[in-house]
Amino acid sequence: MHSRKFAFLFLAFTSLIGWALPNNSVFESDKVLSPDNAKKLFFRIESTNFVKNNEYFNKYSDGYTLLGFMVRPKFVFFPSENTKLEAGVHILKYSGQNTQAQATPILSFSFGVTPELQMVLGTLNGALDHGMIEQMYRIENHFENNLENGVQFLYSSPRFRSDLWVNWEKFIFQGDPFKEEFTFGWVNQLNVSSPNSLFQVSAPLHFFGAHRGGQIDSSGENLETRGNMLTGLTVAMQPQEGLLKKAGLNAFYLVYNDLSPALSHPYRAGHAYYANAFAQLGDFQLDFGYWRAHQYLAPRGEAIFQSASQTSDFTNPEREMLVAKLGFTHNIYDDISFSARFEPYYDLRESKLDYSTAIYLVFNRSFFLKQL
Repeated sequence: MHSRKFAFLFLAFTSLIGWALPNNSVFESDKVLSPDNAKKLFFRIESTNFVKNNEYFNKYSDGYTLLGFMVRPKFVFFPSENTKLEAGVHILKYSGQNTQAQATPILSFSFGVTPELQMVLGTLNGALDHGMIEQMYRIENHFENNLENGVQFLYSSPRFRSDLWVNWEKFIFQGDPFKEEFTFGWVNQLNVSSPNSLFQVSAPLHFFGAHRGGQIDSSGENLETRGNMLTGLTVAMQPQEGLLKKAGLNAFYLVYNDLSPALSHPYRAGHAYYANAFAQLGDFQLDFGYWRAHQYLAPRGEAIFQSASQTSDFTNPEREMLVAKLGFTHNIYDDISFSARFEPYYDLRESKLDYSTAIYLVFNRSFFLKQL
């Protein structure tokens, strides 16, 4: 009981510094289609050095340290006002490994169907670009499985934003001894209030699924389709001046469903609630939240929130946690950003405290080469 009180006071103290989910916009890709870039050729570098240390001692996920770098050098050509072609290579290297870096070619074509709607074929604007919360999509996916390839539709207007995509993860030929695999998602945000108003009200609707199947393999494995849905409400205040950049409240409801013919995981369905208060004070982003789940699983979500272990057969249908996050993101120089994070998680039912720390250095810059 004393440990629960101590953890609660600790998290409450963290939240008093301010309250926002650490800003993942530092990792976002360049989606710009500008008429000014027509017929221009650029060389672009996108790189991230990362250190993420998970001090986890729970029954749901193991603690470990992930450190290394990924870099994406590429040529970017704008054939016309509403098209963009990108070609390059994605390089990933984990520190402390004697193996060579992983190098994967990338090729992406973007077409502005209308000023608001963009279609992407090939390498997608994926991973953290989709804007899902960690209960649906863990941040480590950005460093471990960053590359997404398939088709994507992006829509953006002052009142509505949408991201619809299919990411083909494993392709099969006739007789292959494994299933084909792909993920798919549809992330939407409806802005209820006027974009220029002091108080912003928005409603998210997110879908994410993972599928293993196919008809031409010889694996004999069961077909599997699992996924999550999120809906809720966000109320935020965004002052025009002063230290406080943004503050507000989120209230989310999440659903898990397993649509597979034969069940391979502990639960067929589940749900969860997540409420948090957040704020951005200068370069600091802070967050304090409450998580309550019943039989909740997520194919790509952070394991610490789920109702079954990712490393053993242990299950616990009821989960209840307090979550605090403190982030610092500073623009060191043009296109160079430094980010540091501290994120404690307290399990209210098991009186157990886990935490993670992280440091990121991001460099994204385009160099003009030639007008063609």
